Amino acid sequence: SGDENFLVKMASYSDYTRNSAMVIDSDYESRNGVLMLEAQLYSRIPRVVYPDKTLDFGYYRLVKNFYPSRFNNNEGMPSFGYGEFYADFGVLTIFVVSFLFFLKGMLIGFFRNKLMLDCSVYYFLPFIFLCGIDLIPLGTGWLFFEHIFLALILFLFIKIKVPNVRKLK
Repeated sequence: SGDENFLVKMASYSDYTRNSAMVIDSDYESRNGVLMLEAQLYSRIPRVVYPDKTLDFGYYRLVKNFYPSRFNNNEGMPSFGYGEFYADFGVLTIFVVSFLFFLKGMLIGFFRNKLMLDCSVYYFLPFIFLCGIDLIPLGTGWLFFEHIFLALILFLFIKIKVPNVRKLK
C-alpha cells in the first residue's frame, strides 16, 4: 500500500504525465497536424514583422484550453508531453510518432554515413542535433533547419580565407 502510494505520487509529480493524461482523457478535438505546423512555421515569424500575431497558435492552444488563467496571464506553457501529439493527431498518434521517429532515425543514419566520409561541421551539427544535443536552446520547436543554417555559417567561416595581416604590410 505504501509502495503503491509512492508510485502514484511519483507518476503524478511529472507534469508531462499529468498534462498528457489530461489531454488524452479530454474531448479535445484532433487538429490533424495544424498544431505542429503552427508550432514549427508560424512561431518563426517575428512579432516585429507581424505585430498582430496571435498568442494562441500551435501548442499554446492547449494552454488556452486547459490552463486559461496561465494563458491569459502569459505565464508560459507547461509541457504536455505526448499529449501534444494526441491533441494534434488523435488515434493516429502512434502511427505519426512512429513515422516521425523512423524519419529521424533515417536522418541520423544519413548524417552518420556522411561523417564517415567527410568529418565536416556541416554534417556534424545536424548529426548531434538529431542525437538530442541542442546548440540553440530556445526550449520550443524542432530547430533542425536552424541547426543546418548554423552549420552552413560555420562552414563558410571555416572555408573563407582571411588574408594574412603581415602580408598586407
